[in-house]
Amino acid sequence: LTKELELALGPGTADLGIRIGLHSGPVTAGVLRGEKARFQLFGDTMNTASRMESTSIKNMIQVTAETATILTESGKGHTLIAREGLIKAKGKGLMQTYWLRPKAKMQSRSSRIQSEYAIEAHASRQEEQHIHSRAQHDEAREELGLPSFSHHHQVKVGESIASDTSQLPMHREIDDSWKDTGLKDALSTPGRQQEGLRRLIKWNTAVLESILTKVVIQRSEQRRRSFFKPNKKGVRYDDSALFSEQIAESVDIPRFNRAAMSSTWLMPSKDKVALIPGKAREELRAYVARIASMYRDVHFHSFEHASHVTMSAQKLINKVVLRDAAEYNSSARQRDEEEKKSGDGKGKNDKADLFFSTYGISADPLAQFAVVFAALVHDVDHTGVPNVQLIKEKPDLASKYKNISVAENNSIKCAWSELMQPEFANLRKCIFETNEDETRFRQLPINVVIATDIADRERRAGERVRWEKAFAGDSNWEDEWKSLSEMELSTVDISLKATVVLEQIVLASDVAHTMQHWLTYVKWNERLYKEMWSAYVNGRAENDPTENWYKGEIGFFDGYIIPLATKLKDCGVFGSAGDEYLGNALRNKAEWIEKGAAIVEEFEAKIKRKSISEKSGSTRSLVSSTSDS
Repeated sequence: LTKELELALGPGTADLGIRIGLHSGPVTAGVLRGEKARFQLFGDTMNTASRMESTSIKNMIQVTAETATILTESGKGHTLIAREGLIKAKGKGLMQTYWLRPKAKMQSRSSRIQSEYAIEAHASRQEEQHIHSRAQHDEAREELGLPSFSHHHQVKVGESIASDTSQLPMHREIDDSWKDTGLKDALSTPGRQQEGLRRLIKWNTAVLESILTKVVIQRSEQRRRSFFKPNKKGVRYDDSALFSEQIAESVDIPRFNRAAMSSTWLMPSKDKVALIPGKAREELRAYVARIASMYRDVHFHSFEHASHVTMSAQKLINKVVLRDAAEYNSSARQRDEEEKKSGDGKGKNDKADLFFSTYGISADPLAQFAVVFAALVHDVDHTGVPNVQLIKEKPDLASKYKNISVAENNSIKCAWSELMQPEFANLRKCIFETNEDETRFRQLPINVVIATDIADRERRAGERVRWEKAFAGDSNWEDEWKSLSEMELSTVDISLKATVVLEQIVLASDVAHTMQHWLTYVKWNERLYKEMWSAYVNGRAENDPTENWYKGEIGFFDGYIIPLATKLKDCGVFGSAGDEYLGNALRNKAEWIEKGAAIVEEFEAKIKRKSISEKSGSTRSLVSSTSDS
């Protein structure tokens, strides 16, 4: 279930575990009065089922003897395996319980015995003492890691019993598509690391695929209506020019064209993904895998961070695109027919409202794809240190980019050079078929990735000027465009507004953890601290990050995060998300002020304990080695 939800909820969802408990018996049902009135079940049966859940194990279903009896009488006895030993349930004493495997098939007696041994041996190794309470269970969860039945098990019971998911058809296909991507070693590593990397690559591919589908559908629709004229002859770029010098004040966004707006690509159905040529889909998957291999093994600026930024960018893009598109699509055909019949222009503003209220972004899937693409590649080859240190460590690279946004320039260069390789020709043709589209697609990642260099004060000052130019005194925007004639609407240039909003999407996504749930914020904050600490202890940073981490976070909220969240709210295209992001940022700041000092102490204590443990382990290994010799 969690793996199926991952595409909708984002990477990491499949890491969640579920424990389930079942009991059978009579219950009392009813609705209690009061503010929280709802249908509820009561009685000893419910209490016992609760005990089965609390004493179960991650990704396992535990049932009582009563439930096991009913299942056996119903011919489902082969789905049950007796749990080794008795469990102690609060208020119930010692109980014999069973593991339920709903998808288990009938087996021969010898196969069933081996299966029982495999599962029980694995469970027994993980719980030397039975887990009798939620507190004990929560403490052991990280160490248990008991996988679902589709995962790898290998136990010696006379012989090895193995079930390797890499042999499943889907995984074989993915492995084949990842050949020569640089991920061979990473994908051959065992266990959860391999599975996690697979899922991240698959998830990012699916996100890009969903938006690329809209690009393909729009282009097909435009070709059908004779709006599209391919003129792809190849675009030449000045390789000596720096990306940071190529930032455009605005990237050209197509102007309003009522006839070109089609509901078929605004919200395409899932089956439309088949419209992307098979070779292009394979190349997209291989490209994402190649990008993953180019991320370094650092605590924060990793492929997992890039995936989190991609997820956040996709969600903000969807807030823009779906804010009005769902309502528009639900009755688009009906309104078009009414407009034709009435002849009085009734409903003529429907398409215009969708277009202008989102500054044309909802009608430009290529721009949407470019922004999510930029989110994925924005930290490629990041070394885990800021630009100031990178300039010292890699003077040749710094000189190449004139000491300006070195990491950001390098990331764009790596990602773009890879995309232009011959093996991705079908993917490129799918993304852009005209010189104009290629130029637009290239320019947007340049703008938004360079914008993530928030330490460049000159660039940030320029960004504020462009924001003011785009939105200052813009409170009457809706009245302005609604007062225009049809001819005048097609002349309105919304490129600057759209470009600035698209930049804000990636800027906000890059630090989205600060504007999300408190636990998410703390998780990524700790990873950034670890990265900075690692740089410090390895002589790659002058100052101990611990010294100013608490106050620095407060200043970061005040000077950057809250103003950024305010922009998301003020530009008006993100709907409720603008209020949500700003609200979370304010709450996280307040909670950090209250708890941050203690949390920093905990960060430091954990990392020092780990450091001492590693040194101790190295010493033991050295002693052992000396003894052997």
